[in-house]
Amino acid sequence: MAKVEFPDYMKNVSGTLKTITLNDGTKRKIIVTCSKSGKQRLYIREYKPRSTKITENEIRQRNIFADAASYYKNLSDEQKKAYQKQWKKNNYCFNGKKYVTLRGYIVASFIKSKTLL
Repeated sequence: MAKVEFPDYMKNVSGTLKTITLNDGTKRKIIVTCSKSGKQRLYIREYKPRSTKITENEIRQRNIFADAASYYKNLSDEQKKAYQKQWKKNNYCFNGKKYVTLRGYIVASFIKSKTLL
């Protein structure tokens, strides 16, 4: 791990900067992270593809999440305002968890309603 100091305009950068393929075919990612205190770290991680098959349950959960994202995208402004009132009334919580964004709150409530069926 290396200590990295970026210029001010790049203070909070984080994520994969570059993916490198070596001569032997292995892939490595150059990743930078930024903590809440502003400390940045740069490291190299070997890319390893998934070793197990996707299960039926994972496929079902992915489809439910895709449906939830689509549901949120297609909400009207009035519907979002109604959810926002409910979100504030519940102290920004749903099912015991606090949600920072309205989208997270709506998606969680949609997923909960789908899994109860």
